[in-house]
Amino acid sequence: MQIKRAYWLGLAGLLLTMGALGAQRIATFKAESMDTAAAAQKLESVLKAVPGVLDTATDPSSRVVMVQFDDTKTSVMNISDAAASGGFSLVTMGASTKKEMNAAKKASMEAFSDFSLVLDQTREAHAKGRYGLVRNLAPAMKLRQAALADQASRSGNAKEQQLSSELSTEVAALVTAAESKNKPGVDAALPKVRMKFNHLAKVAGYENEVAPPVQTQPGSPAPSLKDQLMEKIKALAK
Repeated sequence: MQIKRAYWLGLAGLLLTMGALGAQRIATFKAESMDTAAAAQKLESVLKAVPGVLDTATDPSSRVVMVQFDDTKTSVMNISDAAASGGFSLVTMGASTKKEMNAAKKASMEAFSDFSLVLDQTREAHAKGRYGLVRNLAPAMKLRQAALADQASRSGNAKEQQLSSELSTEVAALVTAAESKNKPGVDAALPKVRMKFNHLAKVAGYENEVAPPVQTQPGSPAPSLKDQLMEKIKALAK
């Protein structure tokens, strides 16, 4: 009995350890406004305050940011939200820079990244009470939503297509409210757009693509996030 108990306890511990390791991911972003060391330091402070963020690395010269996080506690979208609250718009990079990715997948990930960017800019403008800027951004959001709808139609995934249609409805409501200068309408529509986009991104696997799991060779320490950032920058420069 003691042997069996020790075996099951050991197995449970191993599974817990594997689960914890499997939950770690690394996301890569572009932050155009992070162009100084001071801005990079500020952004790192903002990101490290997000529950679930384990480490960050920034490079002001290339404006590239890498974030290691526990995906059971936070997500790419939450990290982007936190950055926006600190005055930074993050554009996810990750998968779209992989040379080996097929053209269809690359186009899909870029469509998600483009929509995410304009949505973050819209939310930032709204948070500052700049409804005129929200109105100016509305056509860009509508255009990017159309690109997402096109990608969803090509995916063959019924759930993705349904969520894309629902996102289209919410974006239309936001655009109508913005163009008619209906501030309460904008206030009500914007969170719904964000919620639908988050759901669509999860179903489409967008976050998995831009934030791959952390992988290490057995018995060897993982390279630091700073080292990985430098390798990422070298790859982008090629």
